[in-house]
Amino acid sequence: MPIDNWSDIVPSFVKLPVKIYEHRHKINKWWKHFLVYVSKGDTNIVVLGRPGVGKSVMTSYLYGETNNLSWELPFTSKDVEAKALTLGNWTSLVRVIPGQTNNERYQGLNEAFNKRAANSKE
Repeated sequence: MPIDNWSDIVPSFVKLPVKIYEHRHKINKWWKHFLVYVSKGDTNIVVLGRPGVGKSVMTSYLYGETNNLSWELPFTSKDVEAKALTLGNWTSLVRVIPGQTNNERYQGLNEAFNKRAANSKE
């Protein structure tokens, strides 16, 4: 099939970048979910606080995971929780750092703050 006019190939050539731009928010959302799944990526939001004040309860409410009417006393978290949270059109990587002093807290803080600083120096 010969091309009679050079503009006949422009729509097929430009179509992919235009579609990527139109769906950039969905792509960002699924990319952040993938980063959480593989435990990679830079942290955008860090939730810190004292032990037992409700950091995990608050963030699970923001994730939309607390829609039931029953309530159980939450336990003290000992692990760093990471999830992708959609705020407006964009999705951010959120990490909840445990409040008690343990190795997971120090690793989570180091990953959340020092990793970004090391990447910006390179």
